[in-house]
Amino acid sequence: MRRLLTSTLPFLLLLALYFVAYANPQWRYDATAAAENTPLPEVVALLNEAASPIEAIAFLGPNSIGRPSTELYLDGLRAASPNFRYEIVDPSLNQTLALTYAAEEGLIVFILNRGTADERTADLYFLGDRDVYAALLQLIYPSQKIAYFVTGHGEPDLLVFDDFGLSEASRQLEDLGFITAPLDLRTSGGVPEDADVVALVAPQRALSAEEMAALGDYAAGGGSLFIAADVLPSPEAERAEQAAVAPYLQQTWGLTLRPDILIDPPLTYFEQVFTFIIQDFGESPIITADVRQFSLLLSAARSIQISPLDEVQVVALLRTSPNAWGETDLNTFPPVQEAADTAPLVAAVSAEHGEGGGRLVLVSDTDWMLNRGIFSGGNSIFLTNTFNWLAGDEQTLSLTPRETINRTLVLTQTQILSLQIASLTAAPLLFAIFGLYNWFSRRYKR
Repeated sequence: MRRLLTSTLPFLLLLALYFVAYANPQWRYDATAAAENTPLPEVVALLNEAASPIEAIAFLGPNSIGRPSTELYLDGLRAASPNFRYEIVDPSLNQTLALTYAAEEGLIVFILNRGTADERTADLYFLGDRDVYAALLQLIYPSQKIAYFVTGHGEPDLLVFDDFGLSEASRQLEDLGFITAPLDLRTSGGVPEDADVVALVAPQRALSAEEMAALGDYAAGGGSLFIAADVLPSPEAERAEQAAVAPYLQQTWGLTLRPDILIDPPLTYFEQVFTFIIQDFGESPIITADVRQFSLLLSAARSIQISPLDEVQVVALLRTSPNAWGETDLNTFPPVQEAADTAPLVAAVSAEHGEGGGRLVLVSDTDWMLNRGIFSGGNSIFLTNTFNWLAGDEQTLSLTPRETINRTLVLTQTQILSLQIASLTAAPLLFAIFGLYNWFSRRYKR
């Protein structure tokens, strides 16, 4: 009897501990070095401010790639706040619920006041700290931020879903509480008073003097402009830029879009000469830790020349490596560097006007924000950060950054060679030792 108790007691204790821990999910220990599975304090505080519990439904099948990491993150939220609960739903098995929330595989829906007339939802596909915080903020303290996109001059369309549309950019912004809408300045009579941001993305035809004056008056009155340019594809596009946008940028902000194309050999992306990675960033609320972590991918960008004006504060947001140059001969391929530019060169800037308080972000490329490029690296994060900053929503940008743990193993050539030899010989050697041991054991037993 004593032996039975001795052998079963440890098992019973472990079983009891398991059930106690299962009943208390708030008992957690995050063993990751940067506490990656523990919610940020700001996220927990925001959860606790909700008047009623916030629920999350993660539409994930049993074999979904993102299911383990999603469960870990949601477990952390549930353990950190009694005001949060979640469930995992297979959309193929519960199609009614999936249709109710227009959900597809991978969608996580955060819900406040579920089942009531005041039900609010926020959709996410990625559970990053900043995205979750922005979604919760929009649920608990709903606010209306409106971003207008200028149309009528050949700009990319918000409702086009092919590679060259802005439908994904629009969805990303709407997930964070923006309303995106087209704006035709030819018929609107000016910028609407409810505009938080006005975006002008690669117009192919010139804006009229009246349209450009409307944008200038809006920014001079404290408004925020987002302007994205592109490599000039035709003389018509060049004339359009020089007729309207270029003079405004030079005279009001001290910025010039140079007629070149950036080439950065050390950071070229898979031998695509005009596509390169951005790893050098300026100091700005827009450039958060996750932007630095994931980097950006630009394609066919131009350089921006900064001519400082007393009343304008400019920050170079995106810079090339010191080995880059701006190629002006667009008819020769492959391009050859003839004269050295003063590198690093600038591909994007933010600016604040001291007189009127207006804000501007100028990016010399559009591919990064089109449907075909927005999910590369940290492009989507840079987009949402930019629009939040322009809209004056810097609360979302000021979250406590997680500590980045860099682990580097430096090996000498001799050590690398030793590892290679060991990887080739270790397994056969172990089998040989095991075989010899068995052979000697059987021989001596006889």
